[in-house]
Amino acid sequence: MRFVIVFWIMVLNCFGQEFNGLGDLGAGKVAVVAGGGAITIDAVTNWGYAGNANQTVSLTTSGSSRYLLVGVATAGIASPTGVTYNGANMSLVASTNNSDLTTLKLSVYGLVAPSSGTHDIVISISGAPSEWVFSACSWTGVNQSTPYSGTKTNQAINAASPTTLTISSATGEVVVDYATVYEAFLTIGGGQTQICNITQDGESSLGVSYQAGAATITPTWSYVGNKWWVAAAVSLKP
Repeated sequence: MRFVIVFWIMVLNCFGQEFNGLGDLGAGKVAVVAGGGAITIDAVTNWGYAGNANQTVSLTTSGSSRYLLVGVATAGIASPTGVTYNGANMSLVASTNNSDLTTLKLSVYGLVAPSSGTHDIVISISGAPSEWVFSACSWTGVNQSTPYSGTKTNQAINAASPTTLTISSATGEVVVDYATVYEAFLTIGGGQTQICNITQDGESSLGVSYQAGAATITPTWSYVGNKWWVAAAVSLKP
C-alpha cells in the first residue's frame, strides 16, 4: 500500500470549483454574523508535495481581526516540526494520528493577527517525508483574545465511511474541520461548505470545510470501503 501525493497531477476542488493549479482562492466566501460582527474567509492556499522536507509558499492576508489556520497532513514517519508566517511561529492548535500501517498524522496550527500583505508560510517537516499536503486559510472577524472556543480530534483504523467527530460550538461561531483519509476520494458532508478537497489519483486525500456554529457540530467526509483516517475541528469565535 502506498501514500502518494504528487502536486502536478492532483485535483484541487475548492469552494465547489475544480482547479488545475494552486493559489489564493475564495476571499470573502463566508460571512457568519454574530452581534453585528462577522467571521469571513480572507484567503486560501493549498499545496501537495512529493519528496520535500520543508516548503515555503506565499499567502496574502488583509482585513481586521485576522486569524490564520494551517492544516498539515503527513504519512509514515513524516511529521511537522513547526510552521511560521512572516517569521512568526504558529501555535499547534490540534493534532491527531493513527499508528496502524499508514501512520497518518494531521496537525492544525493557528496564528492571531498575522501580518497583513503578502508573506511566506514556511512549513518544516521531519522524518524524510515522501509525500504530504497542507491547506492554509486566513479569516477576519475572529476574536483576538480567544480565537477559538474549543477543538476536537478523532481517528479510525480500517473503518467504514464516513470520517466523523462532534465538536461543541455556539451560534455565531464558525467550525473549521479537516480530514485526511488513506487511499480514498472524499465527498463532503451535508451542511458543510468546502474550502478544499485535494485528491491524488485515489491514493490520498485532504478535505477542509466550514459551517456555522451551533451547540454541537458533527462534520463528516464520506468515502468508499474501509479506510484509515484522522480528523480535527476548530470552532472560531467572533
